[in-house]
Amino acid sequence: MKNRSEEIVELIGKKIVCGDYPESYTLPKMELLGEEYGVSRTVIREALQVLSRIGMVESIKKSGTVVLHKREWHWWDQQVLQWVIDDINVSGINHREFILHLTEMRLSLEPMAVYLAAERATTEDLQEIENCVLKLEQAISNLDEWAVADYKFHLSLVKASHNHLMVSTLTKLNKPLILSRKKTYGKLASEENRDKIDYEIYKKHLALYEAVAERNGNKAKRIAEELLTAVYELIKLG
Repeated sequence: MKNRSEEIVELIGKKIVCGDYPESYTLPKMELLGEEYGVSRTVIREALQVLSRIGMVESIKKSGTVVLHKREWHWWDQQVLQWVIDDINVSGINHREFILHLTEMRLSLEPMAVYLAAERATTEDLQEIENCVLKLEQAISNLDEWAVADYKFHLSLVKASHNHLMVSTLTKLNKPLILSRKKTYGKLASEENRDKIDYEIYKKHLALYEAVAERNGNKAKRIAEELLTAVYELIKLG
């Protein structure tokens, strides 16, 4: 259960994320914020200190507390990610840029990861990837199940790279990565032809697994780039 200070952190943080408190906006003085949220000045000060530590606000002498640009936010912080996810669920259009940046990050990371996986994957790694492929096939036509299965498939490939930094990145971003899949794959096809589209995407994933199993890093990298570029172009179209 959150204490009052943690509740205020969340309330103000969510207002920053959704744009109610936009970039460069100077927050009301602590006394006024305390009156608005029904808490003491001490609670407000504690909340602003937390928001400052995660890069969302900065206290500037003689100017007050100012909302920082998104580039300053600590995007790996689980609170920040959760607030963004919550806002996407309410008004996803506000965060098309976030999903685009997330996919750009995947494009910069995952093709290299599968290249390494083709070289480094153990027998156990390959079995885990194969299991994920089977779950992908079972998830065809179910968007929610597909999003989770697809994330786990790509995570299994990154784990097979045995690059701990890559694994940590995808693990920390699990919730937004699953949500972004729901948002993008949901645009690919109507309900009438989704099975066909999903099966075509599934076959691409199967080919990616086979390339890793064959130890063909260049082929695996090319397939991963094709998959992610198709998603990227779809997001750019809006």
